[in-house]
Amino acid sequence: MNTNTVVGIHPLHRKMAQIWEMSTMRGNTIIGVAEMQLFIPLLKRNYELVRQLDELKQLSFVAYSMGDHDWLMEISAKIEVLEQELEI
Repeated sequence: MNTNTVVGIHPLHRKMAQIWEMSTMRGNTIIGVAEMQLFIPLLKRNYELVRQLDELKQLSFVAYSMGDHDWLMEISAKIEVLEQELEI
C-alpha cells in the first residue's frame, strides 16, 4: 500500500467539478441537460471505482479472517493497483 500522504484528485472528480462550475457560472445551481449528459458517465465510473474498492476491502477482511495469506496478498495487490488509479 502506498504510504505517502499526498491526496490526489482523480480526473473524473476534476471533470465533475468543472461541469458543476459550468452550471453555476450561469447563475444557478441546476444542472442542465447538456451538463447532465456529461455528468452521468462520470458518476457511473465513480460508482464503479468505489464499488470495486469496497468489494476488494471486504474480501481482504474475509481472507484475513480465514488466515489465507496467499489470497490476502492477491487481493491486496489488486487494491494497490486500484488505489494507484485513484491517485492519478
